[in-house]
Amino acid sequence: MTAASTSASTNAVTIRYVPPLAARSRLAQPLDPGSAIALLEPGGCPLLTTACGFTVGMRAVVFDPSGQMDGLVVDAIGPGVLVLGAGVGSRSATYPTGSEIAQLVEASYVVDAATRQLRRSEAGGTFAIADNVEALTFEYFADRMETLPIAAFTDGPFRGSGMRMFDADLLGIRAVKATLRLSSGNPRGGAMAVTFTVALRAGG
Repeated sequence: MTAASTSASTNAVTIRYVPPLAARSRLAQPLDPGSAIALLEPGGCPLLTTACGFTVGMRAVVFDPSGQMDGLVVDAIGPGVLVLGAGVGSRSATYPTGSEIAQLVEASYVVDAATRQLRRSEAGGTFAIADNVEALTFEYFADRMETLPIAAFTDGPFRGSGMRMFDADLLGIRAVKATLRLSSGNPRGGAMAVTFTVALRAGG
């Protein structure tokens, strides 16, 4: 899947995730859609950190037990306080005390056909992570491993709104198969394909 909320591709993917050692905390008071200040619970933060490891410019996500979530950008920090920017759009809900807030990483992968490089884009920068790459393709599977056509992810029905809009068929993905086709770099050598499949939990 690509970064735009209603677009899809078989040769590019954007992944959003919370890293294993991410900055993370809980809200010490409710965070309403118009608030620019997030107060963090004082307990549980790493020692010698000002704001539980959050830093200026860091992207973050806030979410509650109901599954509601919104993206954030940290504009400034203080002891137990985050000053929030607009992020990717206005927040959609009020998050109650105890809602989690965590560092968010967004990374995109695509093959540059001109240089034959697999490239990763993150935090405004793009860099090569593999050479001699001829192609990268993705396949998506539903229950019982039937293939989901890529058009299914752009034809609706849609959920959410604005930057949070997505095709409901995304919730039916149970596995993703990625195939990387590599050349040897030697004109006399052949190409090889590396394939791996990742299973997803129920609900996408």
